[in-house]
Amino acid sequence: MTPVFDSLSGILICHKNIANYYLQQKGISLHTYLCESVLALDVDLNILSFITIKHPTGVKFTKLLDRYLIILPEESNELHSLLLNSFFSFIANDYDIIIEKERNIDNIKFLIKKLFTYIDFSINPIIVDFGCGTGLSSSIKVENPMRLVGVDSCPVMRHISSKKGLSSVSPDILREKFLNCIDGAFASYVLHLLPNKLHIEQLWDSLKIGGILVANHHKGIGVDYTHDLIYNLGGSVCEIHPPNLTNIHGKYFSYKKEV
Repeated sequence: MTPVFDSLSGILICHKNIANYYLQQKGISLHTYLCESVLALDVDLNILSFITIKHPTGVKFTKLLDRYLIILPEESNELHSLLLNSFFSFIANDYDIIIEKERNIDNIKFLIKKLFTYIDFSINPIIVDFGCGTGLSSSIKVENPMRLVGVDSCPVMRHISSKKGLSSVSPDILREKFLNCIDGAFASYVLHLLPNKLHIEQLWDSLKIGGILVANHHKGIGVDYTHDLIYNLGGSVCEIHPPNLTNIHGKYFSYKKEV
């Protein structure tokens, strides 16, 4: 089980190559290895302002779920993916009780509803939950028939979602099995994490011409990153009005595969 922390403590996730830098700081101790290259460190949050100012160049702090800080490369790359996958593997068994579950489910419902406005659901379309996590979408009842496929780069998350009945694959297997076959996709609370460019390209290759991805960008993070990728892939971008005209889930966009 993931440890429960009070408001003054949390866990810092970082690569072992820079772990010693933080282990030398007061209030930080080794918690556990997440994998051969990634460490989790217990952190007193009172000293984080000091740490944030004095940290190695080329990395950035990302706060996740209010109790975790993950030190990521400034660019989305393989190390970026390794750190995120290690983090989500670490919390996977407790994920559904850590997050605001109803908020996440409401967002997924909204994204699927938006897909209904773009896609002919009379053909029983194939829809991808990109970054499916533990498979929250598997519990949602929809009016229109569809074949739902989960996609996640984290093996532990895929295992949990599959146990819930959501057929889940990695991004590379999605492309291999569904090249130019996917009618639409949604990404709920995913794109602000700046997923690996290759994984987005593999999703894009799987979409049919005219296929649509709808997504929210939590706190407006990752908009430029995603837009640049989609434009480079020849896609188009359209902003979506948020539910009830609130920004609780961030900004919304649809991305269409034009060629």
